Amino acid sequence: MGTVNAFLNGCFLPAENAYLNIEDRGTLFGDGVYEFFRVYRGRIFQAEEHLSRLRYSAGELEIKVPYNNVEIVGIIEELISNTAMENGGIYLQLTRGDGPRMHYFPENCCPNFFIVAREILPVPAELYEQGVDAVLLPDERWKRCDIKSLNLLPNVLAKEKAKAYGVYDAILHSDLGVTESTSSSVLAVKDGVLLTTPPGPWILPGVTKNTVLKLAGELGIPVGERFMTTEELLSADEVMLTSTRIDILPVVEIDRKAVGSGRPGPVVFALRESFARLQNICASEKKGFCL
Repeated sequence: MGTVNAFLNGCFLPAENAYLNIEDRGTLFGDGVYEFFRVYRGRIFQAEEHLSRLRYSAGELEIKVPYNNVEIVGIIEELISNTAMENGGIYLQLTRGDGPRMHYFPENCCPNFFIVAREILPVPAELYEQGVDAVLLPDERWKRCDIKSLNLLPNVLAKEKAKAYGVYDAILHSDLGVTESTSSSVLAVKDGVLLTTPPGPWILPGVTKNTVLKLAGELGIPVGERFMTTEELLSADEVMLTSTRIDILPVVEIDRKAVGSGRPGPVVFALRESFARLQNICASEKKGFCL
């Protein structure tokens, strides 16, 4: 029997032994939501923010979350203990449940709720030191990107195109302007101002991005939330991606053109130092998770 690293509808078990009904609506329609939490030194990072976003996403899809936040944190902490996890990731998924294949919601549909705890490889240090490259692609996703739903096929296809082009990621843009990347928020420094896409249905409300904006304010860095044109992005002094998985990652080349000096700049370094201090403070707290 494998390591008990999963929780499914009330049971702890190895992930390889966890199965869903073939008529689960998450599989049939992408009818569900998910969250990803980071674990540092055995503690959950920013649990409150991620759980708040989970409840928003589930509420927008009219799916009931079957556990309260204290119960969910307790489940995650037990998985961390079972796996002796020091640094890793927690994937939580919630679907509407099983039911006959029909577009409207089946009656008496019971949500499927599962969590998987996994060690994850750290992002190579050289990517933070040297920066990464990206390609610009049209944003072909649905119009409710503020919901962290299971419908990620456009993101997957864009990421695959980026891979085919030999770059780290794709930065997406629409008629409104730059939105986000395939799995991260996009920020840019232009004339000393840290710019990013305003909140709304066109982007996911990034937990890490919101933290970075607060840290920028503490550092005295002006912040602006507005749509950037692709031309503004290409002429920015610095560009960075932020997400729970990568923290703050500098982008030094877009569409084969250097961003600024072609090296990570002073703003991204200052933000990374400030973010690392926050992680260390949270990881050293005696309580079981970091708010």
